[in-house]
Amino acid sequence: MSRPESGYVEDGPSKPPLAPHGAADVAPRPLVIVRSLWRPLAVICIVALIIVIVQPARLVGEVEEMREWLQDQGVYGIGLFLLIYIVAAVAIVPQAALKIAAGGLFGSLLGLVIASIGSTLGAAACFLIARYVASGPFVQRMKQKRRYRKLDHLTRRHGAVIVAISRLVPILPGNLVNYAFGLTQVRLATFVFWSWLCMLPGTVVLVVGTDAFVQGMRQGRVPWGLLGIVAGALGLMATAVVFAHRQYRAHQQDEGDYADL
Repeated sequence: MSRPESGYVEDGPSKPPLAPHGAADVAPRPLVIVRSLWRPLAVICIVALIIVIVQPARLVGEVEEMREWLQDQGVYGIGLFLLIYIVAAVAIVPQAALKIAAGGLFGSLLGLVIASIGSTLGAAACFLIARYVASGPFVQRMKQKRRYRKLDHLTRRHGAVIVAISRLVPILPGNLVNYAFGLTQVRLATFVFWSWLCMLPGTVVLVVGTDAFVQGMRQGRVPWGLLGIVAGALGLMATAVVFAHRQYRAHQQDEGDYADL
């Protein structure tokens, strides 16, 4: 994809002097990995705490009843959940809650498929609303944000790399990044593919992790297989974060760009 002329203007009176070549690239790598993984780990801990505090038998029983009801609805139940997922994404509801619900209500495999499709469709809906429907005041508010202007500038220069990084390292809070990308010049297909791919490990952690908790409470034993999948997904996320930063540095033209991420 050809790179258009950038209309980006730096905030402030002047650009700060660049660090000497070879200086530290922002945060140390372990800190970058922790920043990317703390949210899914925190969500899993919160779910575990709720299960311990609330009566486990009652909670699991209610989940089982809801799961049976959804199974009775067949494809309509799945469609209803996806619709709720998309509406929640547009409303900037944290997707972690929906991924947890998918794991508890549909199990690991089907829950993963549904949550992955729902998160991708929700992100695409936000992207399209921002690009074709958003009103002037919303666009102007977004463009006043320094992080958005930096995101727009980097996307013009690096495209898919920035979409991938945004899914691994929080550039903008929550689903707001979906709207922000809709205001950039990145293509919809590029945004959808890289969003789906880079959100997948986090989705695995939340969906399979929730199903592991539910099964553990229901069966009275630790589901080591599911926990192994969660651990593998966490390892993949850490590796992906490091790889994404390396790819960014390979495209990097000045160190100031990376510092704001």
